[in-house]
Amino acid sequence: MRFSPELLISVQSISEFDALVTTTAESVSPLADIIDLKDPRRGPLAPASSVLWDHAAKVASNRPELRISAALGEYDEARAVAATLPARFDYAKMGPSGLRSVSDLCNAWQSVRRSLPEGVELVGVAYADHTNACTLPADEIFTAAQGEGLRRVLVDTFVKDGISTLEHLGIAGSRNLIASAKRQGLWCAIAGSLAKKDFAAIMPLEPAHCVGVRGSVCEETRTSDLCIQRCQQWRSLVDDWKVEGLAI
Repeated sequence: MRFSPELLISVQSISEFDALVTTTAESVSPLADIIDLKDPRRGPLAPASSVLWDHAAKVASNRPELRISAALGEYDEARAVAATLPARFDYAKMGPSGLRSVSDLCNAWQSVRRSLPEGVELVGVAYADHTNACTLPADEIFTAAQGEGLRRVLVDTFVKDGISTLEHLGIAGSRNLIASAKRQGLWCAIAGSLAKKDFAAIMPLEPAHCVGVRGSVCEETRTSDLCIQRCQQWRSLVDDWKVEGLAI
């Protein structure tokens, strides 16, 4: 079996979305396998505006190859906005901050899933710096996700201070977490202030199904404008691993 990691790129505005989609249309391969929408100025998984959601859904309705994802925020906000997400979206993410028990987390997932349009898949999110988010460790969240019937999980960082997921968990911890997700049959994405060196460090040891980036493809910080050249660099980096053909 050949391994092809996917690339998720987060955008915060219509202009960024359009730039990524336009470049994707002109490329031999898409710059992003998944285009993720969020507002990085308001938090790690703060939702983008409804205007951006509607724009992305309209564009994607004529581009069936596009896969789009929406951050919904932490639980209280996610519960409030989930029903307003356009049905064209493929995935939605809810942050687990403040949810300190498996039962609370599963109840939150169930509530949000009931509100999402039919066909939109909820992704189980864990935070590498879980103590900062007052929530469960990532391995416990992944196990809960599998038990709740979620098929996809993502590990991110709650506090955006430049410390990456790999720095929080360590190489061994990151490898073990990804391996655990795979053993449970979960599609696993790794994100959280990732730099190219983080990708190079973890992929030979335990490749994730997907890598998610925002800050490292921006002009300066994660709240500044998207840089298409940096997106292209990440695309090339991921494609190099497709050539290697690592088994999953």
